[in-house]
Amino acid sequence: RTVTQSKELNFLMTPAVIISASGMAEAGRILHHLKNNIEDPRNTILIVGWQAPNTLGRRLVERQPVVKIFGEEYSLKAQVVTLNGFSGHADRYELM
Repeated sequence: RTVTQSKELNFLMTPAVIISASGMAEAGRILHHLKNNIEDPRNTILIVGWQAPNTLGRRLVERQPVVKIFGEEYSLKAQVVTLNGFSGHADRYELM
């Protein structure tokens, strides 16, 4: 989808599932989606990958009460759920 179509999701008035890629939630469209949804306790942020220390993704997993997005502080009121078991890397049996 286009950037414009992605930004239109900010104005949804109905329930929705937004799937957005960004490994550590440090760049890309995920930042806009988080900015517009992180302070609503009706929302859930689902993290499906490992989050490196000192990244926004890790701060979400650690449930830090306030996080910075685009240099502005936002209260983390959305629920954060971590699903382990997904990886973008091969395990030892898939390397050969």
